[in-house]
Amino acid sequence: MNYFSEIEKHKNNIALITEKEDFSYNSIIKYANKFFKGVKERSLVLIKCQNSFEVFVAYIAFIKLNCPVMLVDGNLSDENYLKVINAYKPDYIFHIKKKNKVKLNYNLINTFGAYEFLKNTEKNNLKINAHLSLLIPTSGSTGSPKFVRQSYENIFSSIDQVSQSLNIQLQDRAITTMPLNYTYGLSIINSHIYNGASIVINKYSFIDKNFWNILKDKQANNFGGVPFMYEMLDRIGFQKKITKNLKYITQAGGKLSEKLSKKFTQICKDNNLKFITMYGQTEATSRMSFLDWEFSETKIGSIGKAVKGGKFSLIDKNGSYINISNSVGELVYEGKNVSMGYSDGYLDLNKPDDNKGKIFTGDLAEKDNEGFYYIRGRLKRFSKIFGVRINLDEIEVLLKKQGIECICTGDDKVLFFYLVNIFDKEETTNKISKNIGMHKSAIHLKKIKIIPRNSSGKILYSELDKYV
Repeated sequence: MNYFSEIEKHKNNIALITEKEDFSYNSIIKYANKFFKGVKERSLVLIKCQNSFEVFVAYIAFIKLNCPVMLVDGNLSDENYLKVINAYKPDYIFHIKKKNKVKLNYNLINTFGAYEFLKNTEKNNLKINAHLSLLIPTSGSTGSPKFVRQSYENIFSSIDQVSQSLNIQLQDRAITTMPLNYTYGLSIINSHIYNGASIVINKYSFIDKNFWNILKDKQANNFGGVPFMYEMLDRIGFQKKITKNLKYITQAGGKLSEKLSKKFTQICKDNNLKFITMYGQTEATSRMSFLDWEFSETKIGSIGKAVKGGKFSLIDKNGSYINISNSVGELVYEGKNVSMGYSDGYLDLNKPDDNKGKIFTGDLAEKDNEGFYYIRGRLKRFSKIFGVRINLDEIEVLLKKQGIECICTGDDKVLFFYLVNIFDKEETTNKISKNIGMHKSAIHLKKIKIIPRNSSGKILYSELDKYV
């Protein structure tokens, strides 16, 4: 089911709100018809994302046209952008003109504000699975061609789950705090647009007074944030920024410290707000769990229970199911929102559903006696920096191709790069930052004498600091 196929029924409801103007659903459809007329159904469209009116209209338009859409980071470097384009050969590209310096074999079809709409000069005749709706990157702005394949059913199921969990109504207004290419932010957009609610388009961070002015002036009643955003909110004194229109705030994209969870729960309780913790992954089309507000104080640190229609289970290292409470195992999720799998290029676009409604999350968790789940660690080598999940093994491979031999580790705040060869700290930091699309503040370099390995040659990550 095309989840935006019936948005005409919302007619005069406000869909998108910018700093200068409000736009109804009817006006959005008119803009879509004007600028994207003639696009062939099931064409692959790449959108280089910004939180802008034009990008939101383009996204809604192409979904309505039954075109599979690739969403890529607006800050992707020219080199990494070209890498993705060459891997997928999209039929159309929509991006901001002034930021594009890449030479492409695409013809200009139309311009929309500061954006240009381009068509591939080559006839690819891409074979695309009929169920494929979205391609979402797995690694932020690293330029990795690995994307998650999401189907129409995946997204519709996720919309239904989120809508019911948060009771999204016509009068709701979410203000954007994350880019469209980030699955958590995208699920907020999808669930609000589907329900005829409104999106306040914002490009500012929490530390910018413009954000709070827009939040107040446009009467937004909810927003979402990842852990580092809540750390930012704590530093600026969130309790002083609360407006009378705010109804609830959500947190996902990583584990928030117990201290901050308690603090925000209390602040929200004191101000008649709901602070809702959720858990998800791009591989599950965003959210898999929901902690109901009524349990926010008694279940601090919990991700709650699986969303409606979803199912959690735990398995041990041998793959056997764990049926005993308070035992740690890998968290497994089953549901219709589980994505179809991965792709690395255009040849994968016609692949069938590899996951078949089930994923092994790579997170270690335990379930208490009342069925509430808690994340306890990670089984795989992932970090979540600024809310973006980073595959540390992929980072090592990417940098090796750029001539940087290193071992990468990290937590949810910092990435550590262990280098054997002599290096210039500033130059290497800048080079890594550019290649992985991560701010320099999250990159720490360490000179290591040797890389410790076991008898079979596997790296002993726990031993690295002994050789610094």
